[in-house]
This record gives sequence, structure tokens and C-alpha cells, in this order.
Amino acid sequence: MLIFCFIISFSLCAKELLSTYFFANANLMPKGIYTAGINHGVENSIKGRYNSYGSYLSHQKDLSRKLSFLDLTNSATDNIDRVLSTAAFKAYGINLNDKAGNVKNDLQLAMSSNVYIFGYGLSKKENLFFIFPQLSIKTNIKSRFEASSEYKRLKTKLKEQGQYSRANYLERLESNPLGVRLGENGQRVANEITSLSNIYINYRRRFKDVTSDSFVILPAGRKYRTSDFIDYKLNDMSLGLKQSLTKSVKFESKEISFFSSYHYRSAFKMDYRIPRSDIDPLSSDIDKDVYIKYGDELDFAIQFAYKATNNFGLYSYIRYNESFEDEFRGKTFKSNRYDILEEKTHSISHSVGAGINLNTIESFLNKKFFMPADFNFQWAKTIGGKNTYSSEFIALNMMVFYK
Repeated sequence: MLIFCFIISFSLCAKELLSTYFFANANLMPKGIYTAGINHGVENSIKGRYNSYGSYLSHQKDLSRKLSFLDLTNSATDNIDRVLSTAAFKAYGINLNDKAGNVKNDLQLAMSSNVYIFGYGLSKKENLFFIFPQLSIKTNIKSRFEASSEYKRLKTKLKEQGQYSRANYLERLESNPLGVRLGENGQRVANEITSLSNIYINYRRRFKDVTSDSFVILPAGRKYRTSDFIDYKLNDMSLGLKQSLTKSVKFESKEISFFSSYHYRSAFKMDYRIPRSDIDPLSSDIDKDVYIKYGDELDFAIQFAYKATNNFGLYSYIRYNESFEDEFRGKTFKSNRYDILEEKTHSISHSVGAGINLNTIESFLNKKFFMPADFNFQWAKTIGGKNTYSSEFIALNMMVFYK
């Protein structure tokens, strides 16, 4: 039985959805001091992204495109279906290069995060922290198909010949193309996800005037399932190592900090859906043993801080982040199909931020405040990049100290 094939052009890459809160702080706690803190970050609705050329595109413009009848046949599940579809279109007088219509997709993406921090002063030069990031992601995808005159004529001919089931199928694709295709593949879109996103163990040490932060990152949180339409990559699925260095230079009440870090992600294997073409990421093909390595990450930042009083300070920063290309390999399908999964995974982002810092430790020691704490309110915005979201967020960070 011939089934007319249809594709929906949609692609969503998400690497580091963790709140982009950043604050270069090279301070250490004294020996025997404990700390507990929480960082709450809220992203505004993310309405677009920067493409591979660095140009800003709205989600609708980025995720929508024109389709030909050749595109429809190429989305068939196997070669027999492709041959039958091609023959059927020709039988109805349709040129495969003719326009079938326009796929219109739109994405609404909103995120928030809570990062829980616990630490202890091992000595005056060594601290240990345990960090638990939790993410909440809300996704809403709207999809429709604007049919061409040739597509509409095909529906009319099918009805005239009594092939109502096929005509109805084409009509359902017009109203909800994504929903129909996902249903055929046994996939779904998770409208809301709340999950832990790995566990960070941070060993901090002071070397002369440089602060070193060494991280061991343990995989934790929601794993990708082959029934998922989007791989949010909340769980790195393997051990990670991260090293950062911070150098601060003080000029009376002013301070400039230089920050750099490198995040290594090790490889792993898991079940994964393999797309058939770069036009149609939807696929029913699953490889049970795919080699995957998420891209390593590089970070640089310069922060300028001004301490107005003993308790109150202001700061701003500029930041560069680069996440290298993911790797996907397998033996079940042709290698070029695994290459499709690597496309648009090399990302670069440029961001700026500003914040207010309130520290009550000195006031507490002078018995002018009821507890020793550090409060940090921050705003940040992505101002450019490649293959990255255009986002803006605010975050509130609070830490308390006790012995």
C-alpha cells in the first residue's frame, strides 16, 4: 500500500541550557567554615538564535522552509516507498521539482534554574564545594503546512478516485504536520521538563595570586530517550573534567578579574535516532550502539568590579564561550547520516552582564547584621554568536556562612 510521505523541517540543538549566571570570585573561606547557597535564574522567552553565519533569525524563520515533491519522496522510510511515491506523483502529472508547499514552524522556549551549593573551608588556601544544578524547561512548538496549488490538486484527484484515506492523511498533515510525523515514529515533545543536570564537585585552591577551580562532573539527571523529539542534553552521560583559573588585580576600591576555563567531556554509547537527511530530522531508524561525545567547552571572561562600601559593590563583565562540535559514530547506517547529527553543534556565544553584590560578613563580625551572607543580583544578555540562542536572563544568588 502506497503511503504519501511528508517531511517536517525542524532542528533544535541545546548544549548548555544551564543558567548562564557568571561571577568571577577568587575568594576562599577560612578553615572550618561551612556555606550553603542557592542561585535562581530565569531566562526570558527565547525567541530566536544566531545561525552558523552569525546572523540573528527568529525561530519561525530559522525552522521554516519551502518543500518540493522530491523532498517528500526522499523522506520515505525505505527505497521501495521512495520508488512507489515517485511513480505515484508522476502518474498524477506532478513534477518532483514542483513546490509542494511551505512548512511553518515556530518554537517558544523558556527556562529557569535552581543551583544548590554546599561548601567547606579545608584550609585558608583550600575549599571544597558540591554543586547541584536543577533545570526547568518549557517548550511549545507550533507547526503548519501551507500547501501549494499542486498539492491541493493532488488531494482533489485522490477524493475523485475514492481514495479518501490518503486524501484525509494529506489534510491532517496540513493542519498538524509535526504531530502526525511524530505519531508515526512513536515520538513526542515534552512540554515541560524539570531535572537535575549533572553534579559538580569543585576543589578550589589558591596558588600565589591565582585561584584554581578543578571540577569533577558526574552524570546525573534526565537521559535522552529515543521517544524524545528533542535531545536537551541535560545529562552528559559520562564523566567530565573542568579546570578554571581566575586572576584578580586590585586598585584600591576597583578590581579587574581575568577568567578562563576548559571543560572536557568523555565519550559514551547509547541508543539514538539517526536522521535520513539534513532536511528531515524525523526518523524511525534507531541505532542501538551509537558512539557519542558531546563537544568540549572553552570559556574566557573579563570582569570589572567596584566596591562602593565595605558591604556593597557593582560589577560588569564581557564573556566568550565556545562549545566544540559533537561527535556521532555508528555502524548500522551510512556514515553521512551520523554526520547530520554533528551539524550546527559547534557554537560560539558573546555575552555581557552586570550585577550588584551585597556582602554582610564584615557587618556580622561587627554585630551590625544578624547573619553572614553574600547576595548577588545579576542581568546578562547574549549579544552575538554562532549556533546559539539569543537570550536574556536575570539571576539571584544567595550564600550563607556558618561555623
